[in-house]
Amino acid sequence: MAITFLDLQLCTDFAFEFEKDEKLADRYSAAAWTLYDSAIEQGWGEGQFSAAMVVAHEAKSLLEVTEDDTQESFKRRHQSGSPCDSAMERAERHVENGLPASA
Repeated sequence: MAITFLDLQLCTDFAFEFEKDEKLADRYSAAAWTLYDSAIEQGWGEGQFSAAMVVAHEAKSLLEVTEDDTQESFKRRHQSGSPCDSAMERAERHVENGLPASA
């Protein structure tokens, strides 16, 4: 769930910064915060959510970087298009079906 929240936040940033698409950025951001609100409503504490975010950030550090990557090409590959579509689908499933219990 935290990785989905993080993915949506990264997609928000890319849509706003590189694509200059505020509407798309707002859509990703709204989905991320709906997911967060759902987690809190289902009993996740802010500390538990923060701890899950640490794990999500560590997972993102394992993303592949190629020698010829620019900042934009890396972000375009990992923070737009298909990865964002997948994150939106996961967020919708989490909100509709409930989240895993907090640790």
